[in-house]
Parts: sequence; structure tokens; C-alpha cells
Amino acid sequence: MLKFYYKYALILCVSVITIFIAILIMSSCGSYRNRMPVSVPESVAIIPTETTYIYQSDSFSIIVLVKPSLKYRLDKFVDGLARASYGPQQSKPHLHFSGAAYGFVNENGQVVIPLMYGWAEHFRDGLAIVGMPNEIGGGKYGFIDKTGQVIIPLIYDGVNHFWGDDVALVERRDSESGNNTFAYIDKTGQVVTSWVSYRDKLMIKPGAAEGITLPPKGTYDYQANYYCDDRAIVAKDNMSGFIDKNGTEVIPLIYDVVYDFREGLARVIFWTESKKYGFIDKEGNIIANIEYDGAFDFMNGFARVRKDGKWGFIDKTGMVVVPLIYDDVQYFQDGFAAVTNNDEGRGIINETGDVVVPLIYDYVGNFQDGFAVVKKENKLGYVDMNGNVAIPLEYQFASSFRDGLAIVGLNNKFGCIDKSGEIVIPLEYEQIYFNEELFTVRKENRSGIYKVIRN
Repeated sequence: MLKFYYKYALILCVSVITIFIAILIMSSCGSYRNRMPVSVPESVAIIPTETTYIYQSDSFSIIVLVKPSLKYRLDKFVDGLARASYGPQQSKPHLHFSGAAYGFVNENGQVVIPLMYGWAEHFRDGLAIVGMPNEIGGGKYGFIDKTGQVIIPLIYDGVNHFWGDDVALVERRDSESGNNTFAYIDKTGQVVTSWVSYRDKLMIKPGAAEGITLPPKGTYDYQANYYCDDRAIVAKDNMSGFIDKNGTEVIPLIYDVVYDFREGLARVIFWTESKKYGFIDKEGNIIANIEYDGAFDFMNGFARVRKDGKWGFIDKTGMVVVPLIYDDVQYFQDGFAAVTNNDEGRGIINETGDVVVPLIYDYVGNFQDGFAVVKKENKLGYVDMNGNVAIPLEYQFASSFRDGLAIVGLNNKFGCIDKSGEIVIPLEYEQIYFNEELFTVRKENRSGIYKVIRN
């Protein structure tokens, strides 16, 4: 009798589990279907019958092109068009479909490309990536032009922008093996290379292999499939060096670790009692002694290096140009770098190491348009290039300046200020973007478009 009950209980448990799995599968399939683009309601752009000013001054004005009237959300203008979307917000762009519908509008709020795609990226060089989901959770991607015409069919599992090149990397997934392969296409959609694995995708790029002679297979335990500054990393028996494009070993395999060349120099590591970093040139000459506890690649002529827990900078001759006295340093950009001392705060130095913004802030941004965003006690404002507070720290959000304007926010409402700190668009919007002299704004769940007119 006891065995009967055990058997009955086992059958019941298996049945419950089976039903539970079936429900999960059905729910999952349903969720995939729900990721198809939603139906977009009709939305009419309300255009002022006469010029309506948001702001006027001697130097510029801001006028209303479209009142906040459009039901869909608008992103910033790029290449003359703003991406429009309706439905659930996408949390991870281009990685999955949320169910939102995407298209594009012009500066008059007219839909020039219908909101029919499950994903769309901004236009670059006249083309935009678009995607459509399928009912098994994935999707296909391709390209459209600014008229909405499909230039490259939506047949790929992944695509990359052309980025000014004549070719773009595309990806396809084998439904049986699940393996991904890669190839390059031209702007007509023609596949111009063979399909290869992820590891070999850089070497097949048209022109990448020109003038290259590879060593025979088996020469090295590891060989990079790309070149930086005409050098490729090779390794054998846990030691690393470099070959040139003739396959000649130009830097012997004497280092424990090597990194790609950047700006003509490469980081290398020797393991002695601990890991030590230095830099070599393309001929293998040691430029910066292998004595640092940490180091990053060169950028804009300088490398960040660390010794005894403190960071500073060296130049391309290996000379220390900013003493190693900081707890953290960021790369130089336009001649300035953010630095941190834990006991003081964050500030900004110039390329000679002079402090231009005192180390008193919780956050400092890069200088753009002559100003840098700074933060202290959870308030944001701006300093000028002499380190003076140019706009008081009174905002909860502050973007970098662009063309004399910056977006600021307070209590989840956003607006715009000029470089004098004057508010030129009131802080009354739920969302605001600025690019190409055009603002896209959202208020009370309706989107509008404003334009900057320079006098």
C-alpha cells in the first residue's frame, strides 16, 4: 500500500512539473509575440500659424516648429531626421526587442519613415540600421536610406554601421549548430568576403590582408589575427613578442605579457617578484622602464602609470610629466585631465601638471565649449577653464555645453541654459535633446520640436 502511494505521489509531481514547464513555454512564446512592434495611433503635428518664440536675444532665438503634440517619443536629430518611437522603452538597444515601434520624422514633425520597425538606430552616412523581431525571440537586421527604402534586406542576425567605410560587418547564425559566422558587405548589400568565425573577422576585411605574409601554422602557440601599427602579437611557451606584416619576428618573445601598439608604443609586462609594466617602441627599444605597478595605453600623447599606489603621467619619451601623486587619473582630453585625491576630492590639471580646477569636487567632467560640469553635495554646476565657478551648483542634472547651450534638470524637469547661466528653455519638460540646432522636447506625454536661429 505504501509503495502505491509513493508511486501515485511521483506521478502527480511529474504531472505538475510538466504542466508548469508547458505554461512557461506558452508564456515565453507569448512574450516573444508581444515583442512585435505595437500599433501606432495617428498623431498630427500641431505647427504654429505664426512664429512663436521660446527665447529671444541679440545673439540667437529659439522658435517653435512643432508644439508638444506628437504621441510618440522623439530622440535627437541626426542627419536631419529624428528617431521616433511608440510603445515600451527599449532597455538594451539592438540586443533585444521590447515591442516598441520605430521610425523617423523630419523637423516639421512629419513621419517620413513609418513607425513599423522593432528597432532603429540613428542615420550614419545616409543609412540606418533597422530590425524586426520574429516569433521565436530573435530578429533580423538590415539597412534603410533616408527615404525609407530598404537598401540591404533584413536578413542578418547582426549588423554593424559602415562608419564611413565602404564595407560593414554582418553576422548570421546557423539554426542547427547555433554557431555565428561573419562577413563583410558593401553598400549595395553584396557580400564581398567569405564567411568566417568571430576570431578571423578582422583579417577578412577588404584590404586588411594586403601585403601580409603569415608565418606557417604551428610556428606559434598564439597569433593575433589583426595588426596594430603594423605589428601583431605572437606567443609561444607562455612568452610573447611581435611579428611584422612579413611574418618576421621583429620583437623577440621575451615578455610575459604584451599589449597592442597604440600611438607607436606598446605596454609590456615582466613578472619578477610582482608584475611590472613598461613600454617599448616598434623596434623593441624600451622607452619607459619596466618599473610600474600599473599602466594604461598611450592616448593623446600620454600614458597613465602607477607606482606605490599613486598615479601620474609619462610622455612618449618615458619621462614623467605629471608626478605620481594622485589616487586616480583620467586620460587627457584637449589638454586637460581629471584627477583625484581621496582625502581632497576631484579636480582638473593641464598637461604640465598645473591644477586648473581645485580638487574639491565629487565629480568633474571634461571641458567642452570652455566649461566643465562639476558636482558637490549632489548639486551640479559649471566651472570655466580658470577653475572659477561660472554657473552655480544648483542642478540635479547638467549636460556638457554644445554650441553655447546645455541641458539642465531639477526635480525631474528639464530645460536649457546659455553660458551666462540664463534659462533659455524653462525647466518644465519630461525629456529634452539638442543636436543640429534642433531641440526635441516632451511635455505631458507629447513631443515637440524647437529650433535655434543664430542672429
